[in-house]
Amino acid sequence: VLMDYRRPFLSVVMGLTLFAVASTAMTWCKSMIPYAVGFRHDRLFADLGALIFFGVPWTMLQWPPLISVLALGYSLWFPAMGLAFILVLLSRQSDQRTVVIVSFFLLWMVGGAFAPYFMPAAGPVFYERIGLGDRFNELIAVIPALYRWEADYLWNAFRAHEVVAASGISAMPSMHVATCAWMIHAARRLAPRLLIPSILFFVLIWVGSVALAWHYAIDGFVGSLFAIFSLYIADQYVPLRPLDAADLNTAA
Repeated sequence: VLMDYRRPFLSVVMGLTLFAVASTAMTWCKSMIPYAVGFRHDRLFADLGALIFFGVPWTMLQWPPLISVLALGYSLWFPAMGLAFILVLLSRQSDQRTVVIVSFFLLWMVGGAFAPYFMPAAGPVFYERIGLGDRFNELIAVIPALYRWEADYLWNAFRAHEVVAASGISAMPSMHVATCAWMIHAARRLAPRLLIPSILFFVLIWVGSVALAWHYAIDGFVGSLFAIFSLYIADQYVPLRPLDAADLNTAA
């Protein structure tokens, strides 16, 4: 049903249901990270981000109007990702459509649920709270109050040992940036007219992830690599062929 573009409503319902299940599983996995492996790599990732991007990246982003624009764009990430996924589900059946759908779920499974256990980090907004000092306090002071509240929400859930909606602390890899990289590849394969907007949104989310203190600069780079890896695996191992009349008669 998920791969049958001739049943668009069922395809969307099935796809969103599977994503809801995957999101719930990922939330639980993320919530268990600090208890299973701790936050061991924050200092390393902060240093790598500064090294790769020639200094401390966030120091160039502390202009209040820019922060406001980035905060607005960052708040649109989930609706944009959801819309992109729905458009993929509604697109005509093709090999590329199948690859894009499979790579989406593979990205969330590998990059969102399992990879953080091998590279655990809390992120700049929690840097001082995990005992590493005030390196990012100047940045945290200028981010919108809503994001400071969200950080408190996540931290309080962690301290209370609770798994609540959208909980879990994990900075590496950045799934915000990873899914935006997935959107670029989806646009390139299925809707080339949306390629430029997808690239611009990718840049907005990557810069916003750093400027709003959720991620180190290196997190987005690694997240993008996971998106490429997921597409590569889907390309290599998904059996691809369009639905034919026999398939449709069987499904009916």
